Amino acid sequence: MDVNIYILEDDNNYRKKIMEFILSYKSNFITINFPQPHNHLEFMNYFQKKLIEDTDIFFLDIDLKTNFSGIDIAKQIRTINSKATIIFLTTAADQAINIINENIYPTRYLKKEIDNDDETLKNILQILHDFEKKTLSLNKHNDVVVFQTRSETLFFKLSQILFIESVSGHKGHVLIRTMDKQYLIKMKINTVKKQFPQKNMLTNLQSFIINLDNIVGYNKSSTTLIFQNDVILSTGVKVFNKVVNAIKERDSSDC
Repeated sequence: MDVNIYILEDDNNYRKKIMEFILSYKSNFITINFPQPHNHLEFMNYFQKKLIEDTDIFFLDIDLKTNFSGIDIAKQIRTINSKATIIFLTTAADQAINIINENIYPTRYLKKEIDNDDETLKNILQILHDFEKKTLSLNKHNDVVVFQTRSETLFFKLSQILFIESVSGHKGHVLIRTMDKQYLIKMKINTVKKQFPQKNMLTNLQSFIINLDNIVGYNKSSTTLIFQNDVILSTGVKVFNKVVNAIKERDSSDC
């Protein structure tokens, strides 16, 4: 999913720093874009000609050194879109009353910590994480599973997962194979299985989780499973037979 992020901040160095922190956010689900312009002087004219998406994110400096403020920009944004994410950059917490009275309903306030990069980075990563989680949960057409480790959070569409397997030589790790990529994460297979109550996810295998809906064929002589995008998984006889039987049971119950 493409997400457009606008940073309207009159301090060029601080704006670049915010952009760097945003780009450090690791996601397998959203692609971050920085459309032009970021110059707040040009933006007021520009955005009136543009469709603002529900998934757009605006970082707005409240105290722009010009004849309009970040609050003025936010009011204009809200006349076009009531759902876009607005994050106010501020040095003063007492601005909140003015914003409430303007019915802007920002998502969050981010205090400008000029000399505290660690705190700013932490807050920005949390903002993006919360945005991603909320956006996915609101999309009722996406059945999303979330894997959270100590170092990262990964979001997957269930329909994109082909299979998951424990990795020999990497104790406590699993390999998640999707339609176009694979991800190695530090998590035990039994913990991962608890994430999948869905009937199409076969979890009664010792070292595998198989998405039955993404199997397009199988070869008995080589005990291989064929998935979407011509991805092939070689298994032992026991695993192969369990998967094939599960497919046959599912197909017979659908008749």
